[in-house]
Amino acid sequence: MKPGKGKVFIKDLAPGKQFNMNGKTGILLRCDVNADVIITELPKTQYYTDNESYYRGRQIWSGYTEVEVIWNVKHVDTIM
Repeated sequence: MKPGKGKVFIKDLAPGKQFNMNGKTGILLRCDVNADVIITELPKTQYYTDNESYYRGRQIWSGYTEVEVIWNVKHVDTIM
């Protein structure tokens, strides 16, 4: 299985790396079978505004979630 063009599986990122998935920006905390992430920014739509408390913050995602890496971001060691 390979990720789509321009994307990587979140399991292949290093902890602390920032990513984007369909407009949701987050930081990978760790990944075993599943990825422990913190979502820091959401798309500016009415849906996400109305449901911000559900989508923002710490979440568990599949390690095979396809994400775009946000480059030029310093490694985050202080979150863990």
